[in-house]
Amino acid sequence: MTMPEITSSEALKGLDALAQASRLAIFQLIVTQGPTGLIPTKIAESLDLARATVSFHLQALAGANLVQTHREGNFIFYSANLQAVDALIEYLSQHCGGTSSRSAGGTQQAVEVAMVPSMLRSS
Repeated sequence: MTMPEITSSEALKGLDALAQASRLAIFQLIVTQGPTGLIPTKIAESLDLARATVSFHLQALAGANLVQTHREGNFIFYSANLQAVDALIEYLSQHCGGTSSRSAGGTQQAVEVAMVPSMLRSS
């Protein structure tokens, strides 16, 4: 499957969305849950954030196409859009002098990139 190309504007949206501490923490938590995702209440409880704050940040992440939603009954679950993360990593690799993530298992690399800040905090 071919990874969709993104524009510089889309790359900036993605980077901007992740350049805020609470938003990055929310994204990291969502990534760890895999395709099942989490409901906003669980995110708020896990990160000790107000539900309104979580909703605000989820809206920003969704606007950058980094998370996607699915409904189960009355609940809306948020999960990482790993294809968009792969595309962002690919864009950075191509335009910032790196190598292609396509040859390095992009989705796994995306998960590892998302986890780096939490690994640094635990050191």
